[in-house]
Amino acid sequence: MSDHFLRLSDDSDVECRFESYLVGLPIHHNLVSKTRIFVSDLGNEPFVAPLREVGSFYYDSMVKVCMDAGFSPKNIQTAKDMQTVLALVSSGLGIALINESAKYIRNDIVYKPLFGTLQQAYQMSFAWKKGNNSPIVNNFLKVVKQLDPTLN
Repeated sequence: MSDHFLRLSDDSDVECRFESYLVGLPIHHNLVSKTRIFVSDLGNEPFVAPLREVGSFYYDSMVKVCMDAGFSPKNIQTAKDMQTVLALVSSGLGIALINESAKYIRNDIVYKPLFGTLQQAYQMSFAWKKGNNSPIVNNFLKVVKQLDPTLN
């Protein structure tokens, strides 16, 4: 693969974007009406997440966020990819902690910021082989920079 998403090492000079988690809720969920949602408010909710084998960093971060708020996530329904996770949330099968940029995948979910013990952010970057002049990569980078001009 010549281009893909990955987590960068701590000594990398490349920075793309730091993102915090949001909670993705079904449209008719009782937490939608709350002005502020704390991580601890999610303690009795069923969660939806990518399979740990597919996204161990994401899965482990989600569990850590919950543990830091004083609970272990219950009834975790897993899926192979984020699109399926969000489809399950939309169907009312649970809630999900998602990165900020994933809120653009579906518009039939309510995305809310989280308050409290959470402020776990992570770095997202896009890597590609030097000298790769693929129109696909170039167009992708152009779109990303249009969406967020602060990106390097």
